[in-house]
Amino acid sequence: MSDAITQIACDESGSEGENLTNSQHSIFVHASVNLTVAEASAFMRELRGAVKSNAAELKSSTVLKEHHRPALLNAIGQSSVLTGRANIYLADKSFFVAGKMIDLLVEEEAHDHGIDLVTGGEVRHLAVVLYDRAPTALGEENWRSLLASFNDLIRAYKRAGSVQPSASVFIAELDRVRRLGSDSLVHDVLEMIWRAKGQAAQYELPPSTSLRNMEPMVPTLNAVAGTWRIRLGDVPFEFVADEHWALDPESMSFLLRVAKIPLPVSNGVELPGADLRAIHTVDSKKDPRVQVADILAGVGREAALLAVSGTLDDPLQTAIHEMYDFQGMWSPGSPLESLTAIKPLQYVNRFVEAERIRLGLA
Repeated sequence: MSDAITQIACDESGSEGENLTNSQHSIFVHASVNLTVAEASAFMRELRGAVKSNAAELKSSTVLKEHHRPALLNAIGQSSVLTGRANIYLADKSFFVAGKMIDLLVEEEAHDHGIDLVTGGEVRHLAVVLYDRAPTALGEENWRSLLASFNDLIRAYKRAGSVQPSASVFIAELDRVRRLGSDSLVHDVLEMIWRAKGQAAQYELPPSTSLRNMEPMVPTLNAVAGTWRIRLGDVPFEFVADEHWALDPESMSFLLRVAKIPLPVSNGVELPGADLRAIHTVDSKKDPRVQVADILAGVGREAALLAVSGTLDDPLQTAIHEMYDFQGMWSPGSPLESLTAIKPLQYVNRFVEAERIRLGLA
């Protein structure tokens, strides 16, 4: 294994901190690239020339304008420099909040009684049931209200602010909506949350750590590190990210630890821990690699919004298909799943096949 450390440059789109349920953007997108500074500079120079932009920092909002689409598609589709060297992670914010409601309440209650809901994937399964069925069972407005009341309780700045949040607001909303509808699966999950409602009281207190439960950046980077382990192979690497408030020393130290934990992929294959060595933050104006990541994050968000509206075959979606991160944060029944599953992700298939052969499972 080489001692050289590969740098992966990152940026995001749709980040609004811990405000997930009342945010302007319903999808959080993180893009990352494995490019040299020279390669990224050349890509941005060519794209800037194609769209005739004199801006000091070309942004995705510019290149995504309808009259610039041909130039953008040409830059992505014709640029071999991006082949196998770009990753786009998509996260459905509502699904993230639903998962946190299970994780921070039901899973914590079960853990207190010596029950493991994580290893077998039960936490994710319960979140999927809620995300897929609760909007219909409870009514969209009631479902959104429940998520918002939980989001407001858990948001760290509210706990640390002058007005202490009250778990009673969330509990009252939970009590109201759990009595609605006739979907037995949704009812059972809501009853599990109701029985674990005592866990909510701890989130009235000021946080004892800088790690934020409702900020998607940290779990996103952990997943992205695992995907780059597949894309790069067993090599050491580090993230170079645009400045972001969630990437403080405690969060970065936490990420360096958890990135090394292996995770199951499929068919008996395990994703080895990633050899993530460091995380650096930079000013995007001074790093063309981060600027390329910004462009791709914006493109990823546009592709995701098209999927949500029912479009899965737009040329933009086709151009970036192999860039999608297979570990995105979505329900199996969501448009984001359809977007990434419309055809196999070859980089994942190659990894799984190679691992099955290595393990004698093929």
